[in-house]
Amino acid sequence: MFFFFDNFINYFCMIYFMVIDFEKIHKAFDGTMLDLCTECGGQCEKNEISVFLPGEVEFIANKINFDKQKFVDDFCNIIKFKNHDIHMLKAGVCPFLNKEYRCELEDNNCKLIHCLMYPILIGIEDNKIKIFVDTKHCPMAHKIQDDFKNHAFNIYESIKNDIPKWWLEFVSKYDECTYDYPKLEKIKDNKIISINELEDCIT
Repeated sequence: MFFFFDNFINYFCMIYFMVIDFEKIHKAFDGTMLDLCTECGGQCEKNEISVFLPGEVEFIANKINFDKQKFVDDFCNIIKFKNHDIHMLKAGVCPFLNKEYRCELEDNNCKLIHCLMYPILIGIEDNKIKIFVDTKHCPMAHKIQDDFKNHAFNIYESIKNDIPKWWLEFVSKYDECTYDYPKLEKIKDNKIISINELEDCIT
């Protein structure tokens, strides 16, 4: 009985996390900013921590031939938020950022959606889904071309109803935060970080 129940839960989770078609997104949009990202030295990859969409860890790990658990152990922290596990890249400089300030995941068409669309972000405000340009944190936001912006907006529009509300609530809260990185660095090797621990690192 328990074996059947466990298998059912695993199957349900697998189907649930396959709702967002990451492969389709990457085929439709390469996220290129026409070298604008290199002008600032990849500041968002040094001062922000990217958040994985539900199911995205599995997608990326599979694309780069990584065991999922090893991928999580090597590259992720897990934040507990409203009883959900949210995977984030470990604090500090992104491990996939090369010396030319380009993402090495681009070679496998599996760059995080949060990064692929940036500085276009999605969140929730007044209980409504909001898609917007992050002019507050990205110094290149005012230079992005309309094609990039419109395409990113359209993709977020197409998947917004497939993104859980709790994830949107978390990123909306998170995007407004500035972290004390030396302090966050001290706890980043914990497998699971509580939302309270994360909030303790907000400057």
